[in-house]
Amino acid sequence: MKTFLDVLRNFQAELGLAGRGLKLAWAFFIFTCFQLVFLRPYVVLLAGERANLFSGALCAFSLILALIFGDRRGLGVNKMDVQVSLVLTALVFISSALSATPVVSLSRAFTLTGSALGGYWCARLLLHKEAGRRFLVWFGLALLAGVMVLLVLGVVKTGRIHTYIDSHWHPTGGRVLLLSFAPLALASASDKLIRALGLVFLGLCYVMLVLAAKYAGMESVAIIPAILLLVAACCGPWRRRTILVLAAAVFLSSAVLGKVLIDNAFNLQKNHISVAYRVENVYFSWRIASDNPWLGLGLLAPRESYLTDYQLHYPHLDKAHFVQWTRELRTSENSFLTFLTDLGLPFVIIYTLSLLALGRRVLWLSFHDPPGLALPPLALLLPLAGELLHLQVMDGFLQPTIAFYFHLLLGLIPEGKDIPALVPGRLKNFCVRGLLFGAVLVAGVGVGLVWAGL
Repeated sequence: MKTFLDVLRNFQAELGLAGRGLKLAWAFFIFTCFQLVFLRPYVVLLAGERANLFSGALCAFSLILALIFGDRRGLGVNKMDVQVSLVLTALVFISSALSATPVVSLSRAFTLTGSALGGYWCARLLLHKEAGRRFLVWFGLALLAGVMVLLVLGVVKTGRIHTYIDSHWHPTGGRVLLLSFAPLALASASDKLIRALGLVFLGLCYVMLVLAAKYAGMESVAIIPAILLLVAACCGPWRRRTILVLAAAVFLSSAVLGKVLIDNAFNLQKNHISVAYRVENVYFSWRIASDNPWLGLGLLAPRESYLTDYQLHYPHLDKAHFVQWTRELRTSENSFLTFLTDLGLPFVIIYTLSLLALGRRVLWLSFHDPPGLALPPLALLLPLAGELLHLQVMDGFLQPTIAFYFHLLLGLIPEGKDIPALVPGRLKNFCVRGLLFGAVLVAGVGVGLVWAGL
């Protein structure tokens, strides 16, 4: 990994050879990346509508510029990617147009498809060369540093970690998880100072997520780093010394996790909305989906009509509270259950299979850890895996910030033709390490629980 000044000079030199259209596409892409992280500037395009249409419009315009001016000559765009993108987009808009509240649903459809397609195809069309990817790493690190400053200021001045960056804490944790691709890439550099910088930022990312658990009740996001460390430890041809360091990191992070869970146990009460509403929605979402299997209700369409004769399954929840929360939220507080309810089973199946195919690519590459890449496979795998875990307790894809950066990282995964065959024994090592490091994680959580009880 080259230093920032070297990367910037190389990027400027390569962009200097490009036409004005490509330069414009890159400039707007950079501006969009900045706006999505800090939500500045922010313009209300439709009064009374909660959807972030302005950010969605920026993503959509970035997509248009990338499609028009992006360099497709050496890219080898996969026809399947194009077909899947078109089919998913069509399903979203058809479902939303047939919704009981088409204006609300179509505005959400616009922000969802604009941000998701914008992230994925900007990565494919603008970031397929190493110079652009190296610039993205350093730019991402700068964005992450700005996020951390605002999070600390929020805690110090207001006691709420998300005050200066977003209206809710869940997208705030999602920013940290997704932008961690930058320090992860730097942490694999051959230069010791750059590697140290990446490791320091990774440590700060963990501190931010622990603060999120302490000051926003986001225990779920504090669990994720320990799991990601376990995944990292299982992948790659690590040296014995590196494996020991990773084992120590898994142990320490899981010990902190155990203490955080106990310290914030009041937020984990069985009848708390964070628990009760999400558990009941496993059943309620399937009930709605079984009545609307093909196109769903439409994004954020009302769900109250299905509550009339609905019988609750979760014993620690009363019907009145569930009705109130359903009327206010109109989501399942789980991205895939929300997709199932609002967009239908075909959308969920196609999208999930696409994620599995991309996930297999990046996981296989992580086993090999090819040298010299601006974005090593683990720098893509870990943020994506972390955000997928986070999306089990939030509707992150309805937030343009999360949808854009998640699909940006998906678009950075190399094409299937570039993936080597799996080295014999590597999958076995992955499983064995998983068991060993899983035991380390459990032991660490146990120590944390004892620590909290002292």
